[in-house]
Amino acid sequence: MNRTILTAIAAIAFFASPTAHGAERVTFAVGEESFSIPVPDGYCVPDGRDKQILDLTASGDKQNITPVSLIRCERKNHPEGIGLDYILVKAPQAVLATRIGRPEFLKMMEPEMGKAEWQEQKNGKILDGVSKDVSEAVGSDITVTGSIGPHGVDSDCAYLGGVLDVATAAGKQSILVGACLTSTGDKVMTVNAYGAPNSPGGLAAQMRRAHDLAMQIRSAR
Repeated sequence: MNRTILTAIAAIAFFASPTAHGAERVTFAVGEESFSIPVPDGYCVPDGRDKQILDLTASGDKQNITPVSLIRCERKNHPEGIGLDYILVKAPQAVLATRIGRPEFLKMMEPEMGKAEWQEQKNGKILDGVSKDVSEAVGSDITVTGSIGPHGVDSDCAYLGGVLDVATAAGKQSILVGACLTSTGDKVMTVNAYGAPNSPGGLAAQMRRAHDLAMQIRSAR
């Protein structure tokens, strides 16, 4: 199962959280299990054109499902798009039916995070595939470059992070990505936090935001 999960997880970080104080929670499914996640202050569930665009982009991620997307409320249906500050929850397609506890999953991930396939050559191959899949999904050329790498494992998450450069016909943007890979309710999932490269706290803050939100996911049974 290591190889299947690792392949999907590599794609997770490339595709497109603050602590939540509000009462609103979003319910989502991973395989046969239902979960809920709080909507952080200042964030909203996308609708209308925003939801259409995010769903279309997510359809280009052939390795994962994307059951939750959250955007800044002030960017809802904004003429210039959702911006760079958003949150995605993903889960690997290939292991949706698999059950694995968090300690076992993170123990399995620890040696995988240090392997050579995370080096630059592998990064480039993965990003080439992401560019192709997303371009096909949205119907226009999109090129994704940059680098995402492992940033350790603790008792809660295996961490990925880095900077992606996304080039479209409209121009080029850099996006900071921090991801917490974990298992909740025996289901593998990840929380990705995205932000501008000059976001306060940089990459460490994005990974911490992803961690804090991931740890608030609960079973909805």
